Amino acid sequence: MSDRAIQIFLLDADVVFLEGLAKVLNACDDITIVARTETPEQARSQLTALTSPPDLVVLDIVLTNDEDVSQGVEFCRELKQTNPNLPLFLLTTVTDTAVLRSLLNLGIEGYARKRTPLEELIHALHQVARGELYWQQRTAFSSSSLMKLPLPSQPQSTTPPRWLTRQREAGLTAIEQNLAQVEARLAKEELS
Repeated sequence: MSDRAIQIFLLDADVVFLEGLAKVLNACDDITIVARTETPEQARSQLTALTSPPDLVVLDIVLTNDEDVSQGVEFCRELKQTNPNLPLFLLTTVTDTAVLRSLLNLGIEGYARKRTPLEELIHALHQVARGELYWQQRTAFSSSSLMKLPLPSQPQSTTPPRWLTRQREAGLTAIEQNLAQVEARLAKEELS
């Protein structure tokens, strides 16, 4: 990654956890929280309002008080369809093998349980923001059952990491600006 802080968007229905996580992560020099929200509706609105997409969305798939994960899984599916290059990192209490398998098949890049030690979590967030995968193996089910999870049915994206894409776009913009200046000068001076 570049020297700039990674831009993180937070979504968690538990406002106390959300505020605490934002405070802890904002204390890191190399992390900036660009937005935080409690509902998918607010998240959609805030993601659209951002001038540039975040490097990472950290969310809990338990988005309601009744511990139902279906809304969270659907929201992840929606985010992956509308923003396929936007890395998602699940920070949740969910350990159900079937749910985790479906999320892995969606192409979710990161997963860790709440109560993960802070140092480990920060390392994992950086890893996913760099374009790598992080799937914590310390879950309520055995790590061997996680290893039996099938690889995603769709091939993993081979798109470059976000920072590289941004660098390329900045370079292309600079080239276009320089070409426009050269063309303007050529047109003005009526050179062949």
